[in-house]
Amino acid sequence: MIQHVAEVIPQTLERLGLAERVWCARAALHWPTVAEQVRRGAAKASRARAGGPGTLLVSVRSSAWQTELVAREAEIKAALNERVDGYIVERLQFRVTGHPRRR
Repeated sequence: MIQHVAEVIPQTLERLGLAERVWCARAALHWPTVAEQVRRGAAKASRARAGGPGTLLVSVRSSAWQTELVAREAEIKAALNERVDGYIVERLQFRVTGHPRRR
């Protein structure tokens, strides 16, 4: 039986135990767009990367940006979850680093 690649890849990732990491990394890729939609300038002031299951780790430039983004966390999570079909971002962990980390 021949399967379409779109079916095989998710099944293989799941079998290898990598599906959660891939979905989380995919959500992190959407961070700049979503952050900018929620608050102008947020994309330049922050960077997201995959964390544990359901978690994105977000580095922010200052405590002011941290406060702003924490206040909008529900809106950000909803927008991210809308963009990444099949994965749920449950938590955003914010850390002030003085400058956003580059990937």
